[in-house]
Amino acid sequence: MVRSLSRNKLLMNKLTRMLVSTTSALALALAAGGLSIPASGPPSHLDFGCAQPAQARSFYDAMLFHPRTEFRHNPDTVGGVAKRDVTFKAPDGSRLRGWYFDLPGSDKIVLVSEGNGGNMDYLTTLAEMLMQCNASVLLYDYEGYGQSEGRPSLRRVVNDGVAAYDYMSKNLAEKKKIVLLGVSLGTGVTSQILAQRKADAVILSSPFTSLLDMARLKIGYFKYIPTIALPRQHLDNVAAMRKEHPPLLILHGTDDELIPLSQSEALFASASTPKTFVKLDKAGHNDTFRLTKEAYLQALKDFFATLN
Repeated sequence: MVRSLSRNKLLMNKLTRMLVSTTSALALALAAGGLSIPASGPPSHLDFGCAQPAQARSFYDAMLFHPRTEFRHNPDTVGGVAKRDVTFKAPDGSRLRGWYFDLPGSDKIVLVSEGNGGNMDYLTTLAEMLMQCNASVLLYDYEGYGQSEGRPSLRRVVNDGVAAYDYMSKNLAEKKKIVLLGVSLGTGVTSQILAQRKADAVILSSPFTSLLDMARLKIGYFKYIPTIALPRQHLDNVAAMRKEHPPLLILHGTDDELIPLSQSEALFASASTPKTFVKLDKAGHNDTFRLTKEAYLQALKDFFATLN
């Protein structure tokens, strides 16, 4: 009996080591596909020899999310509009931080969901462009990003996005049209918000079809990874956009080295109408606003004009 239990324990340890290994490979593939990996490498507090599925998911989240707590600029104004610091709570009680730019006379408000690296300070150029389209803007940080409390995970970032929406719609939107905008990983968050809340338009900037598709793109043996090693939240943009949705704008750089243009092409092909696809010539993944600012802004203006 004791020997049998010992063999079972050895088998369990072997299986869980395999689980962590495949989960690590998935996270690395997603990172290679457009989602950054912390320079420090995998978290040291995990015991790979006795990891349980929950620990494997913790490892996955640690590899997938790369927050920055310090702001590079932290401007007082953007585009001549004063920044208002806002706070609201995530469902788990963590206090989240955001910046609200209330453009006088605006008839739209845009909720911007960030990517997996940096923080909302990286999106002030985008906020300025949106205000040039007569829209007020709410930027916010997921748990663990910027000054937001907590720790990010796939489940939490979606909950954070919904919490940001609820705060915005209750306290800021008034009679403005609500636009959801996601960047990179934030496109998946935006799609999940849309699945739970109403919006007048949605914009996906450098999106993927789903996180699982990105993994399949980078890992040849992905189909052999056990389901238990995968997160339940797949951030499936295709599934969300196949359903009825408000006007959709997809923007993607033709030279995106992280999330290939083909991901947006597949997403656009599968999405229901109304939909618009703008390819940004020679833009990569992290230089879109800098290299193609004029084209990006014009695409936003043209899209917003259809909402009036």
